[in-house]
Amino acid sequence: MEEPDKIVGTWTGSYAPQMPFTAVATFNVVFNADNTAVSSGNINAPIVGYDNKAFSDIELTWSNLGNNQYKGFYGDKSITFVMDETGSTLMMTINPYVMGLTSNLLLDMDMVVELRKV
Repeated sequence: MEEPDKIVGTWTGSYAPQMPFTAVATFNVVFNADNTAVSSGNINAPIVGYDNKAFSDIELTWSNLGNNQYKGFYGDKSITFVMDETGSTLMMTINPYVMGLTSNLLLDMDMVVELRKV
């Protein structure tokens, strides 16, 4: 029996952009062995109208590109994931505006989020 890919499992992390106001985004991604994944999280940036705005059940598909690199697909959009050599950290690059998580142009930025397996 083939072992599941090392990305399979639950990963969590947060991102606090360098902005003149407080903003924090938290992310949870559950990768399944059948190349599906579900993402959820929260955007907290009260000054721009996001006071603990939750997002949940974002369904993704994913593929292993080799060399510890993965690509997640959400409709016609994609997210890049890069795992460290030990398999304990997964870096996710995401733009919440492009992904449709927010309509606020202040959050139109690439966020590099460090996720840890839980």
